[in-house]
Amino acid sequence: MKKIILSLTLLVLVFACKNKEKQSSPDETKEPEKQPVVYVSNYPLYYFASEIGGDAIDLRFPASDETDPSDWVPGAENIVKMQEADIILLNGATFEKWLNNVTLKNEDMVNTTEGMQDKMLPLGEKFTHSHGEGGEHTHEGTASITWLDLSLAIAQAEKVNEALKKEAPGKGEDFQANFEKLKNSLSELHKNYQNLEIDPEKVQLIYSHPVYQYLQNAYGLKGENLHWETSDGWDKDKKHEIEHLAKKGKKTYLVWEDEPSKAMRKGLEEMGVTSVVVNPLFGQPENLDMQEVLFKNLQSLQKISE
Repeated sequence: MKKIILSLTLLVLVFACKNKEKQSSPDETKEPEKQPVVYVSNYPLYYFASEIGGDAIDLRFPASDETDPSDWVPGAENIVKMQEADIILLNGATFEKWLNNVTLKNEDMVNTTEGMQDKMLPLGEKFTHSHGEGGEHTHEGTASITWLDLSLAIAQAEKVNEALKKEAPGKGEDFQANFEKLKNSLSELHKNYQNLEIDPEKVQLIYSHPVYQYLQNAYGLKGENLHWETSDGWDKDKKHEIEHLAKKGKKTYLVWEDEPSKAMRKGLEEMGVTSVVVNPLFGQPENLDMQEVLFKNLQSLQKISE
């Protein structure tokens, strides 16, 4: 009799365990939240999305090998993949020239400078394009290297954060925490840039290319613009341009996107012009991340103010 009672007791326990397993199985077998597929058009957006989204997103930067992603032209395969993406992060400010000839779903695209028109700086270029049967449209261009004004960079990062939270709400708290950390570090850099003291009465800045508009405007670093390449050599035409621009009685600095040629640096030095590198972060930097490059740029500019 005892054996029968014991057997019945064990049988009840087994069924109870089975029933508990069935009740808990839906939670245990629940699929994890799908990684949103996120495309970006430039390195700063890649950096923001990576810092905020981390491993929770499938991040893709098809123009990563380009020296200047604003000149990138997507092939048919990339266009198809972008059309299947969950989010396409765009810089706006006419950065994505390729967008003029590609049709993507509006609901997937996030223009990270949308709503900031009053802070955009004019470039003076015009782009004409068409959308399907809608006919041709002409848009006035704007300076597109917006992230060199770190207040705008923070605003763009916030747009990235909001887009990711909307697409993957289950990770919203993590995204917000990551964004706050990024915002704090960028804000600290912004303050350091604001503390630069370069006296325009004593110092003259000349820029190798007109790509520093937002840097100049945000931090009081006004200067003349050239159209020189870092690979250019030194010749009489270059010398003549400097003679025309350089102002007597001022220390003159020429700001480059990268290291100029040795001949160029030497020729400028002979004219009393010091070369300084401020990387505008066109493409993905080697061995450094965005904030490290921005800090290095800051150090270069601080040497001018000493």
